[in-house]
Amino acid sequence: MKLFAGLAICCALLTTAGWAQSPVTITLGPRVAGPAIPEDFIGMSFGMKALLPSGSGGHFFAATNRPLVMLFQNLGIKHLRLGGTTVEWPPTLGIPGKGDIDSLFAFVHAAGVNKVIYSFPLLESAPELHYAATNAAIAKYIWQHYQPLLDCFAIGNEPDRKKIYARDIVITNCVSYLRKWEQFASAITSAIPAAAFAGPDAGSGNIYWTTRFAQAEKTSGCIRIITEHFYVGGAGRGVAARQGLQALLSPAWIAANQRLYDKMAAPVLANGLPYRFTEANDHYSGGVPGASDTFAGALWALDFLH
Repeated sequence: MKLFAGLAICCALLTTAGWAQSPVTITLGPRVAGPAIPEDFIGMSFGMKALLPSGSGGHFFAATNRPLVMLFQNLGIKHLRLGGTTVEWPPTLGIPGKGDIDSLFAFVHAAGVNKVIYSFPLLESAPELHYAATNAAIAKYIWQHYQPLLDCFAIGNEPDRKKIYARDIVITNCVSYLRKWEQFASAITSAIPAAAFAGPDAGSGNIYWTTRFAQAEKTSGCIRIITEHFYVGGAGRGVAARQGLQALLSPAWIAANQRLYDKMAAPVLANGLPYRFTEANDHYSGGVPGASDTFAGALWALDFLH
């Protein structure tokens, strides 16, 4: 009650003080209008493992998962990317089937998500896996049933990480990666000539593979978005809360964002391609408890989005 009374008095004082003055018109907004922020600017990224059914047969991405549907609706999440490490590792994890895909897009419709990036495995530890043909068959099913909700496809995840591509039967460097990526993309475009792709989903701040991919594929006609990952603070495991808070609010991190833009984003844009961060956070490995999950984490997110 005291707070309410105090506010009422302040309002009365302001009204009285302003009564004798000349009227003033105030318009809020930027002096120069900038480009409109796309509706799907903010998105969420999940590992492909999230599509697989639980032990009881239920799905995380399901129209009946009301808490998740409400979360997406309340936050205004309009873009969803499925990929991550579990898109291809471990190989024994399994590949989502038609029922899993149907459940995913039922959720997408219920949550009001506009576009989805759907990833396929690239890593092959044995030739008998035949991922290229399997990918093409699944891509055709998604295209036939859910094409209006599809942003594009993606193939592989963080191929620049040596501990990932060292397990592949073909990939030894960026050149061999590009060659194999084109083979896998060709298998999909043979089934779906209008298919478009995102890539390369390079590891945190690995500018070389991203810009090399953009340069190599800029005239292919099938690239929708160049994708990058960035965890500016590295691993959060073992970082003290106070240290994490200082880092989140540090001008050095803003400078790191600018360097990444100058070295990665600017060359990509110069090649006539847009870019998107499909993975980004202040730290990976779960963040820093007591820092990432505080208001300082929200302030960092605003800096990064800007």
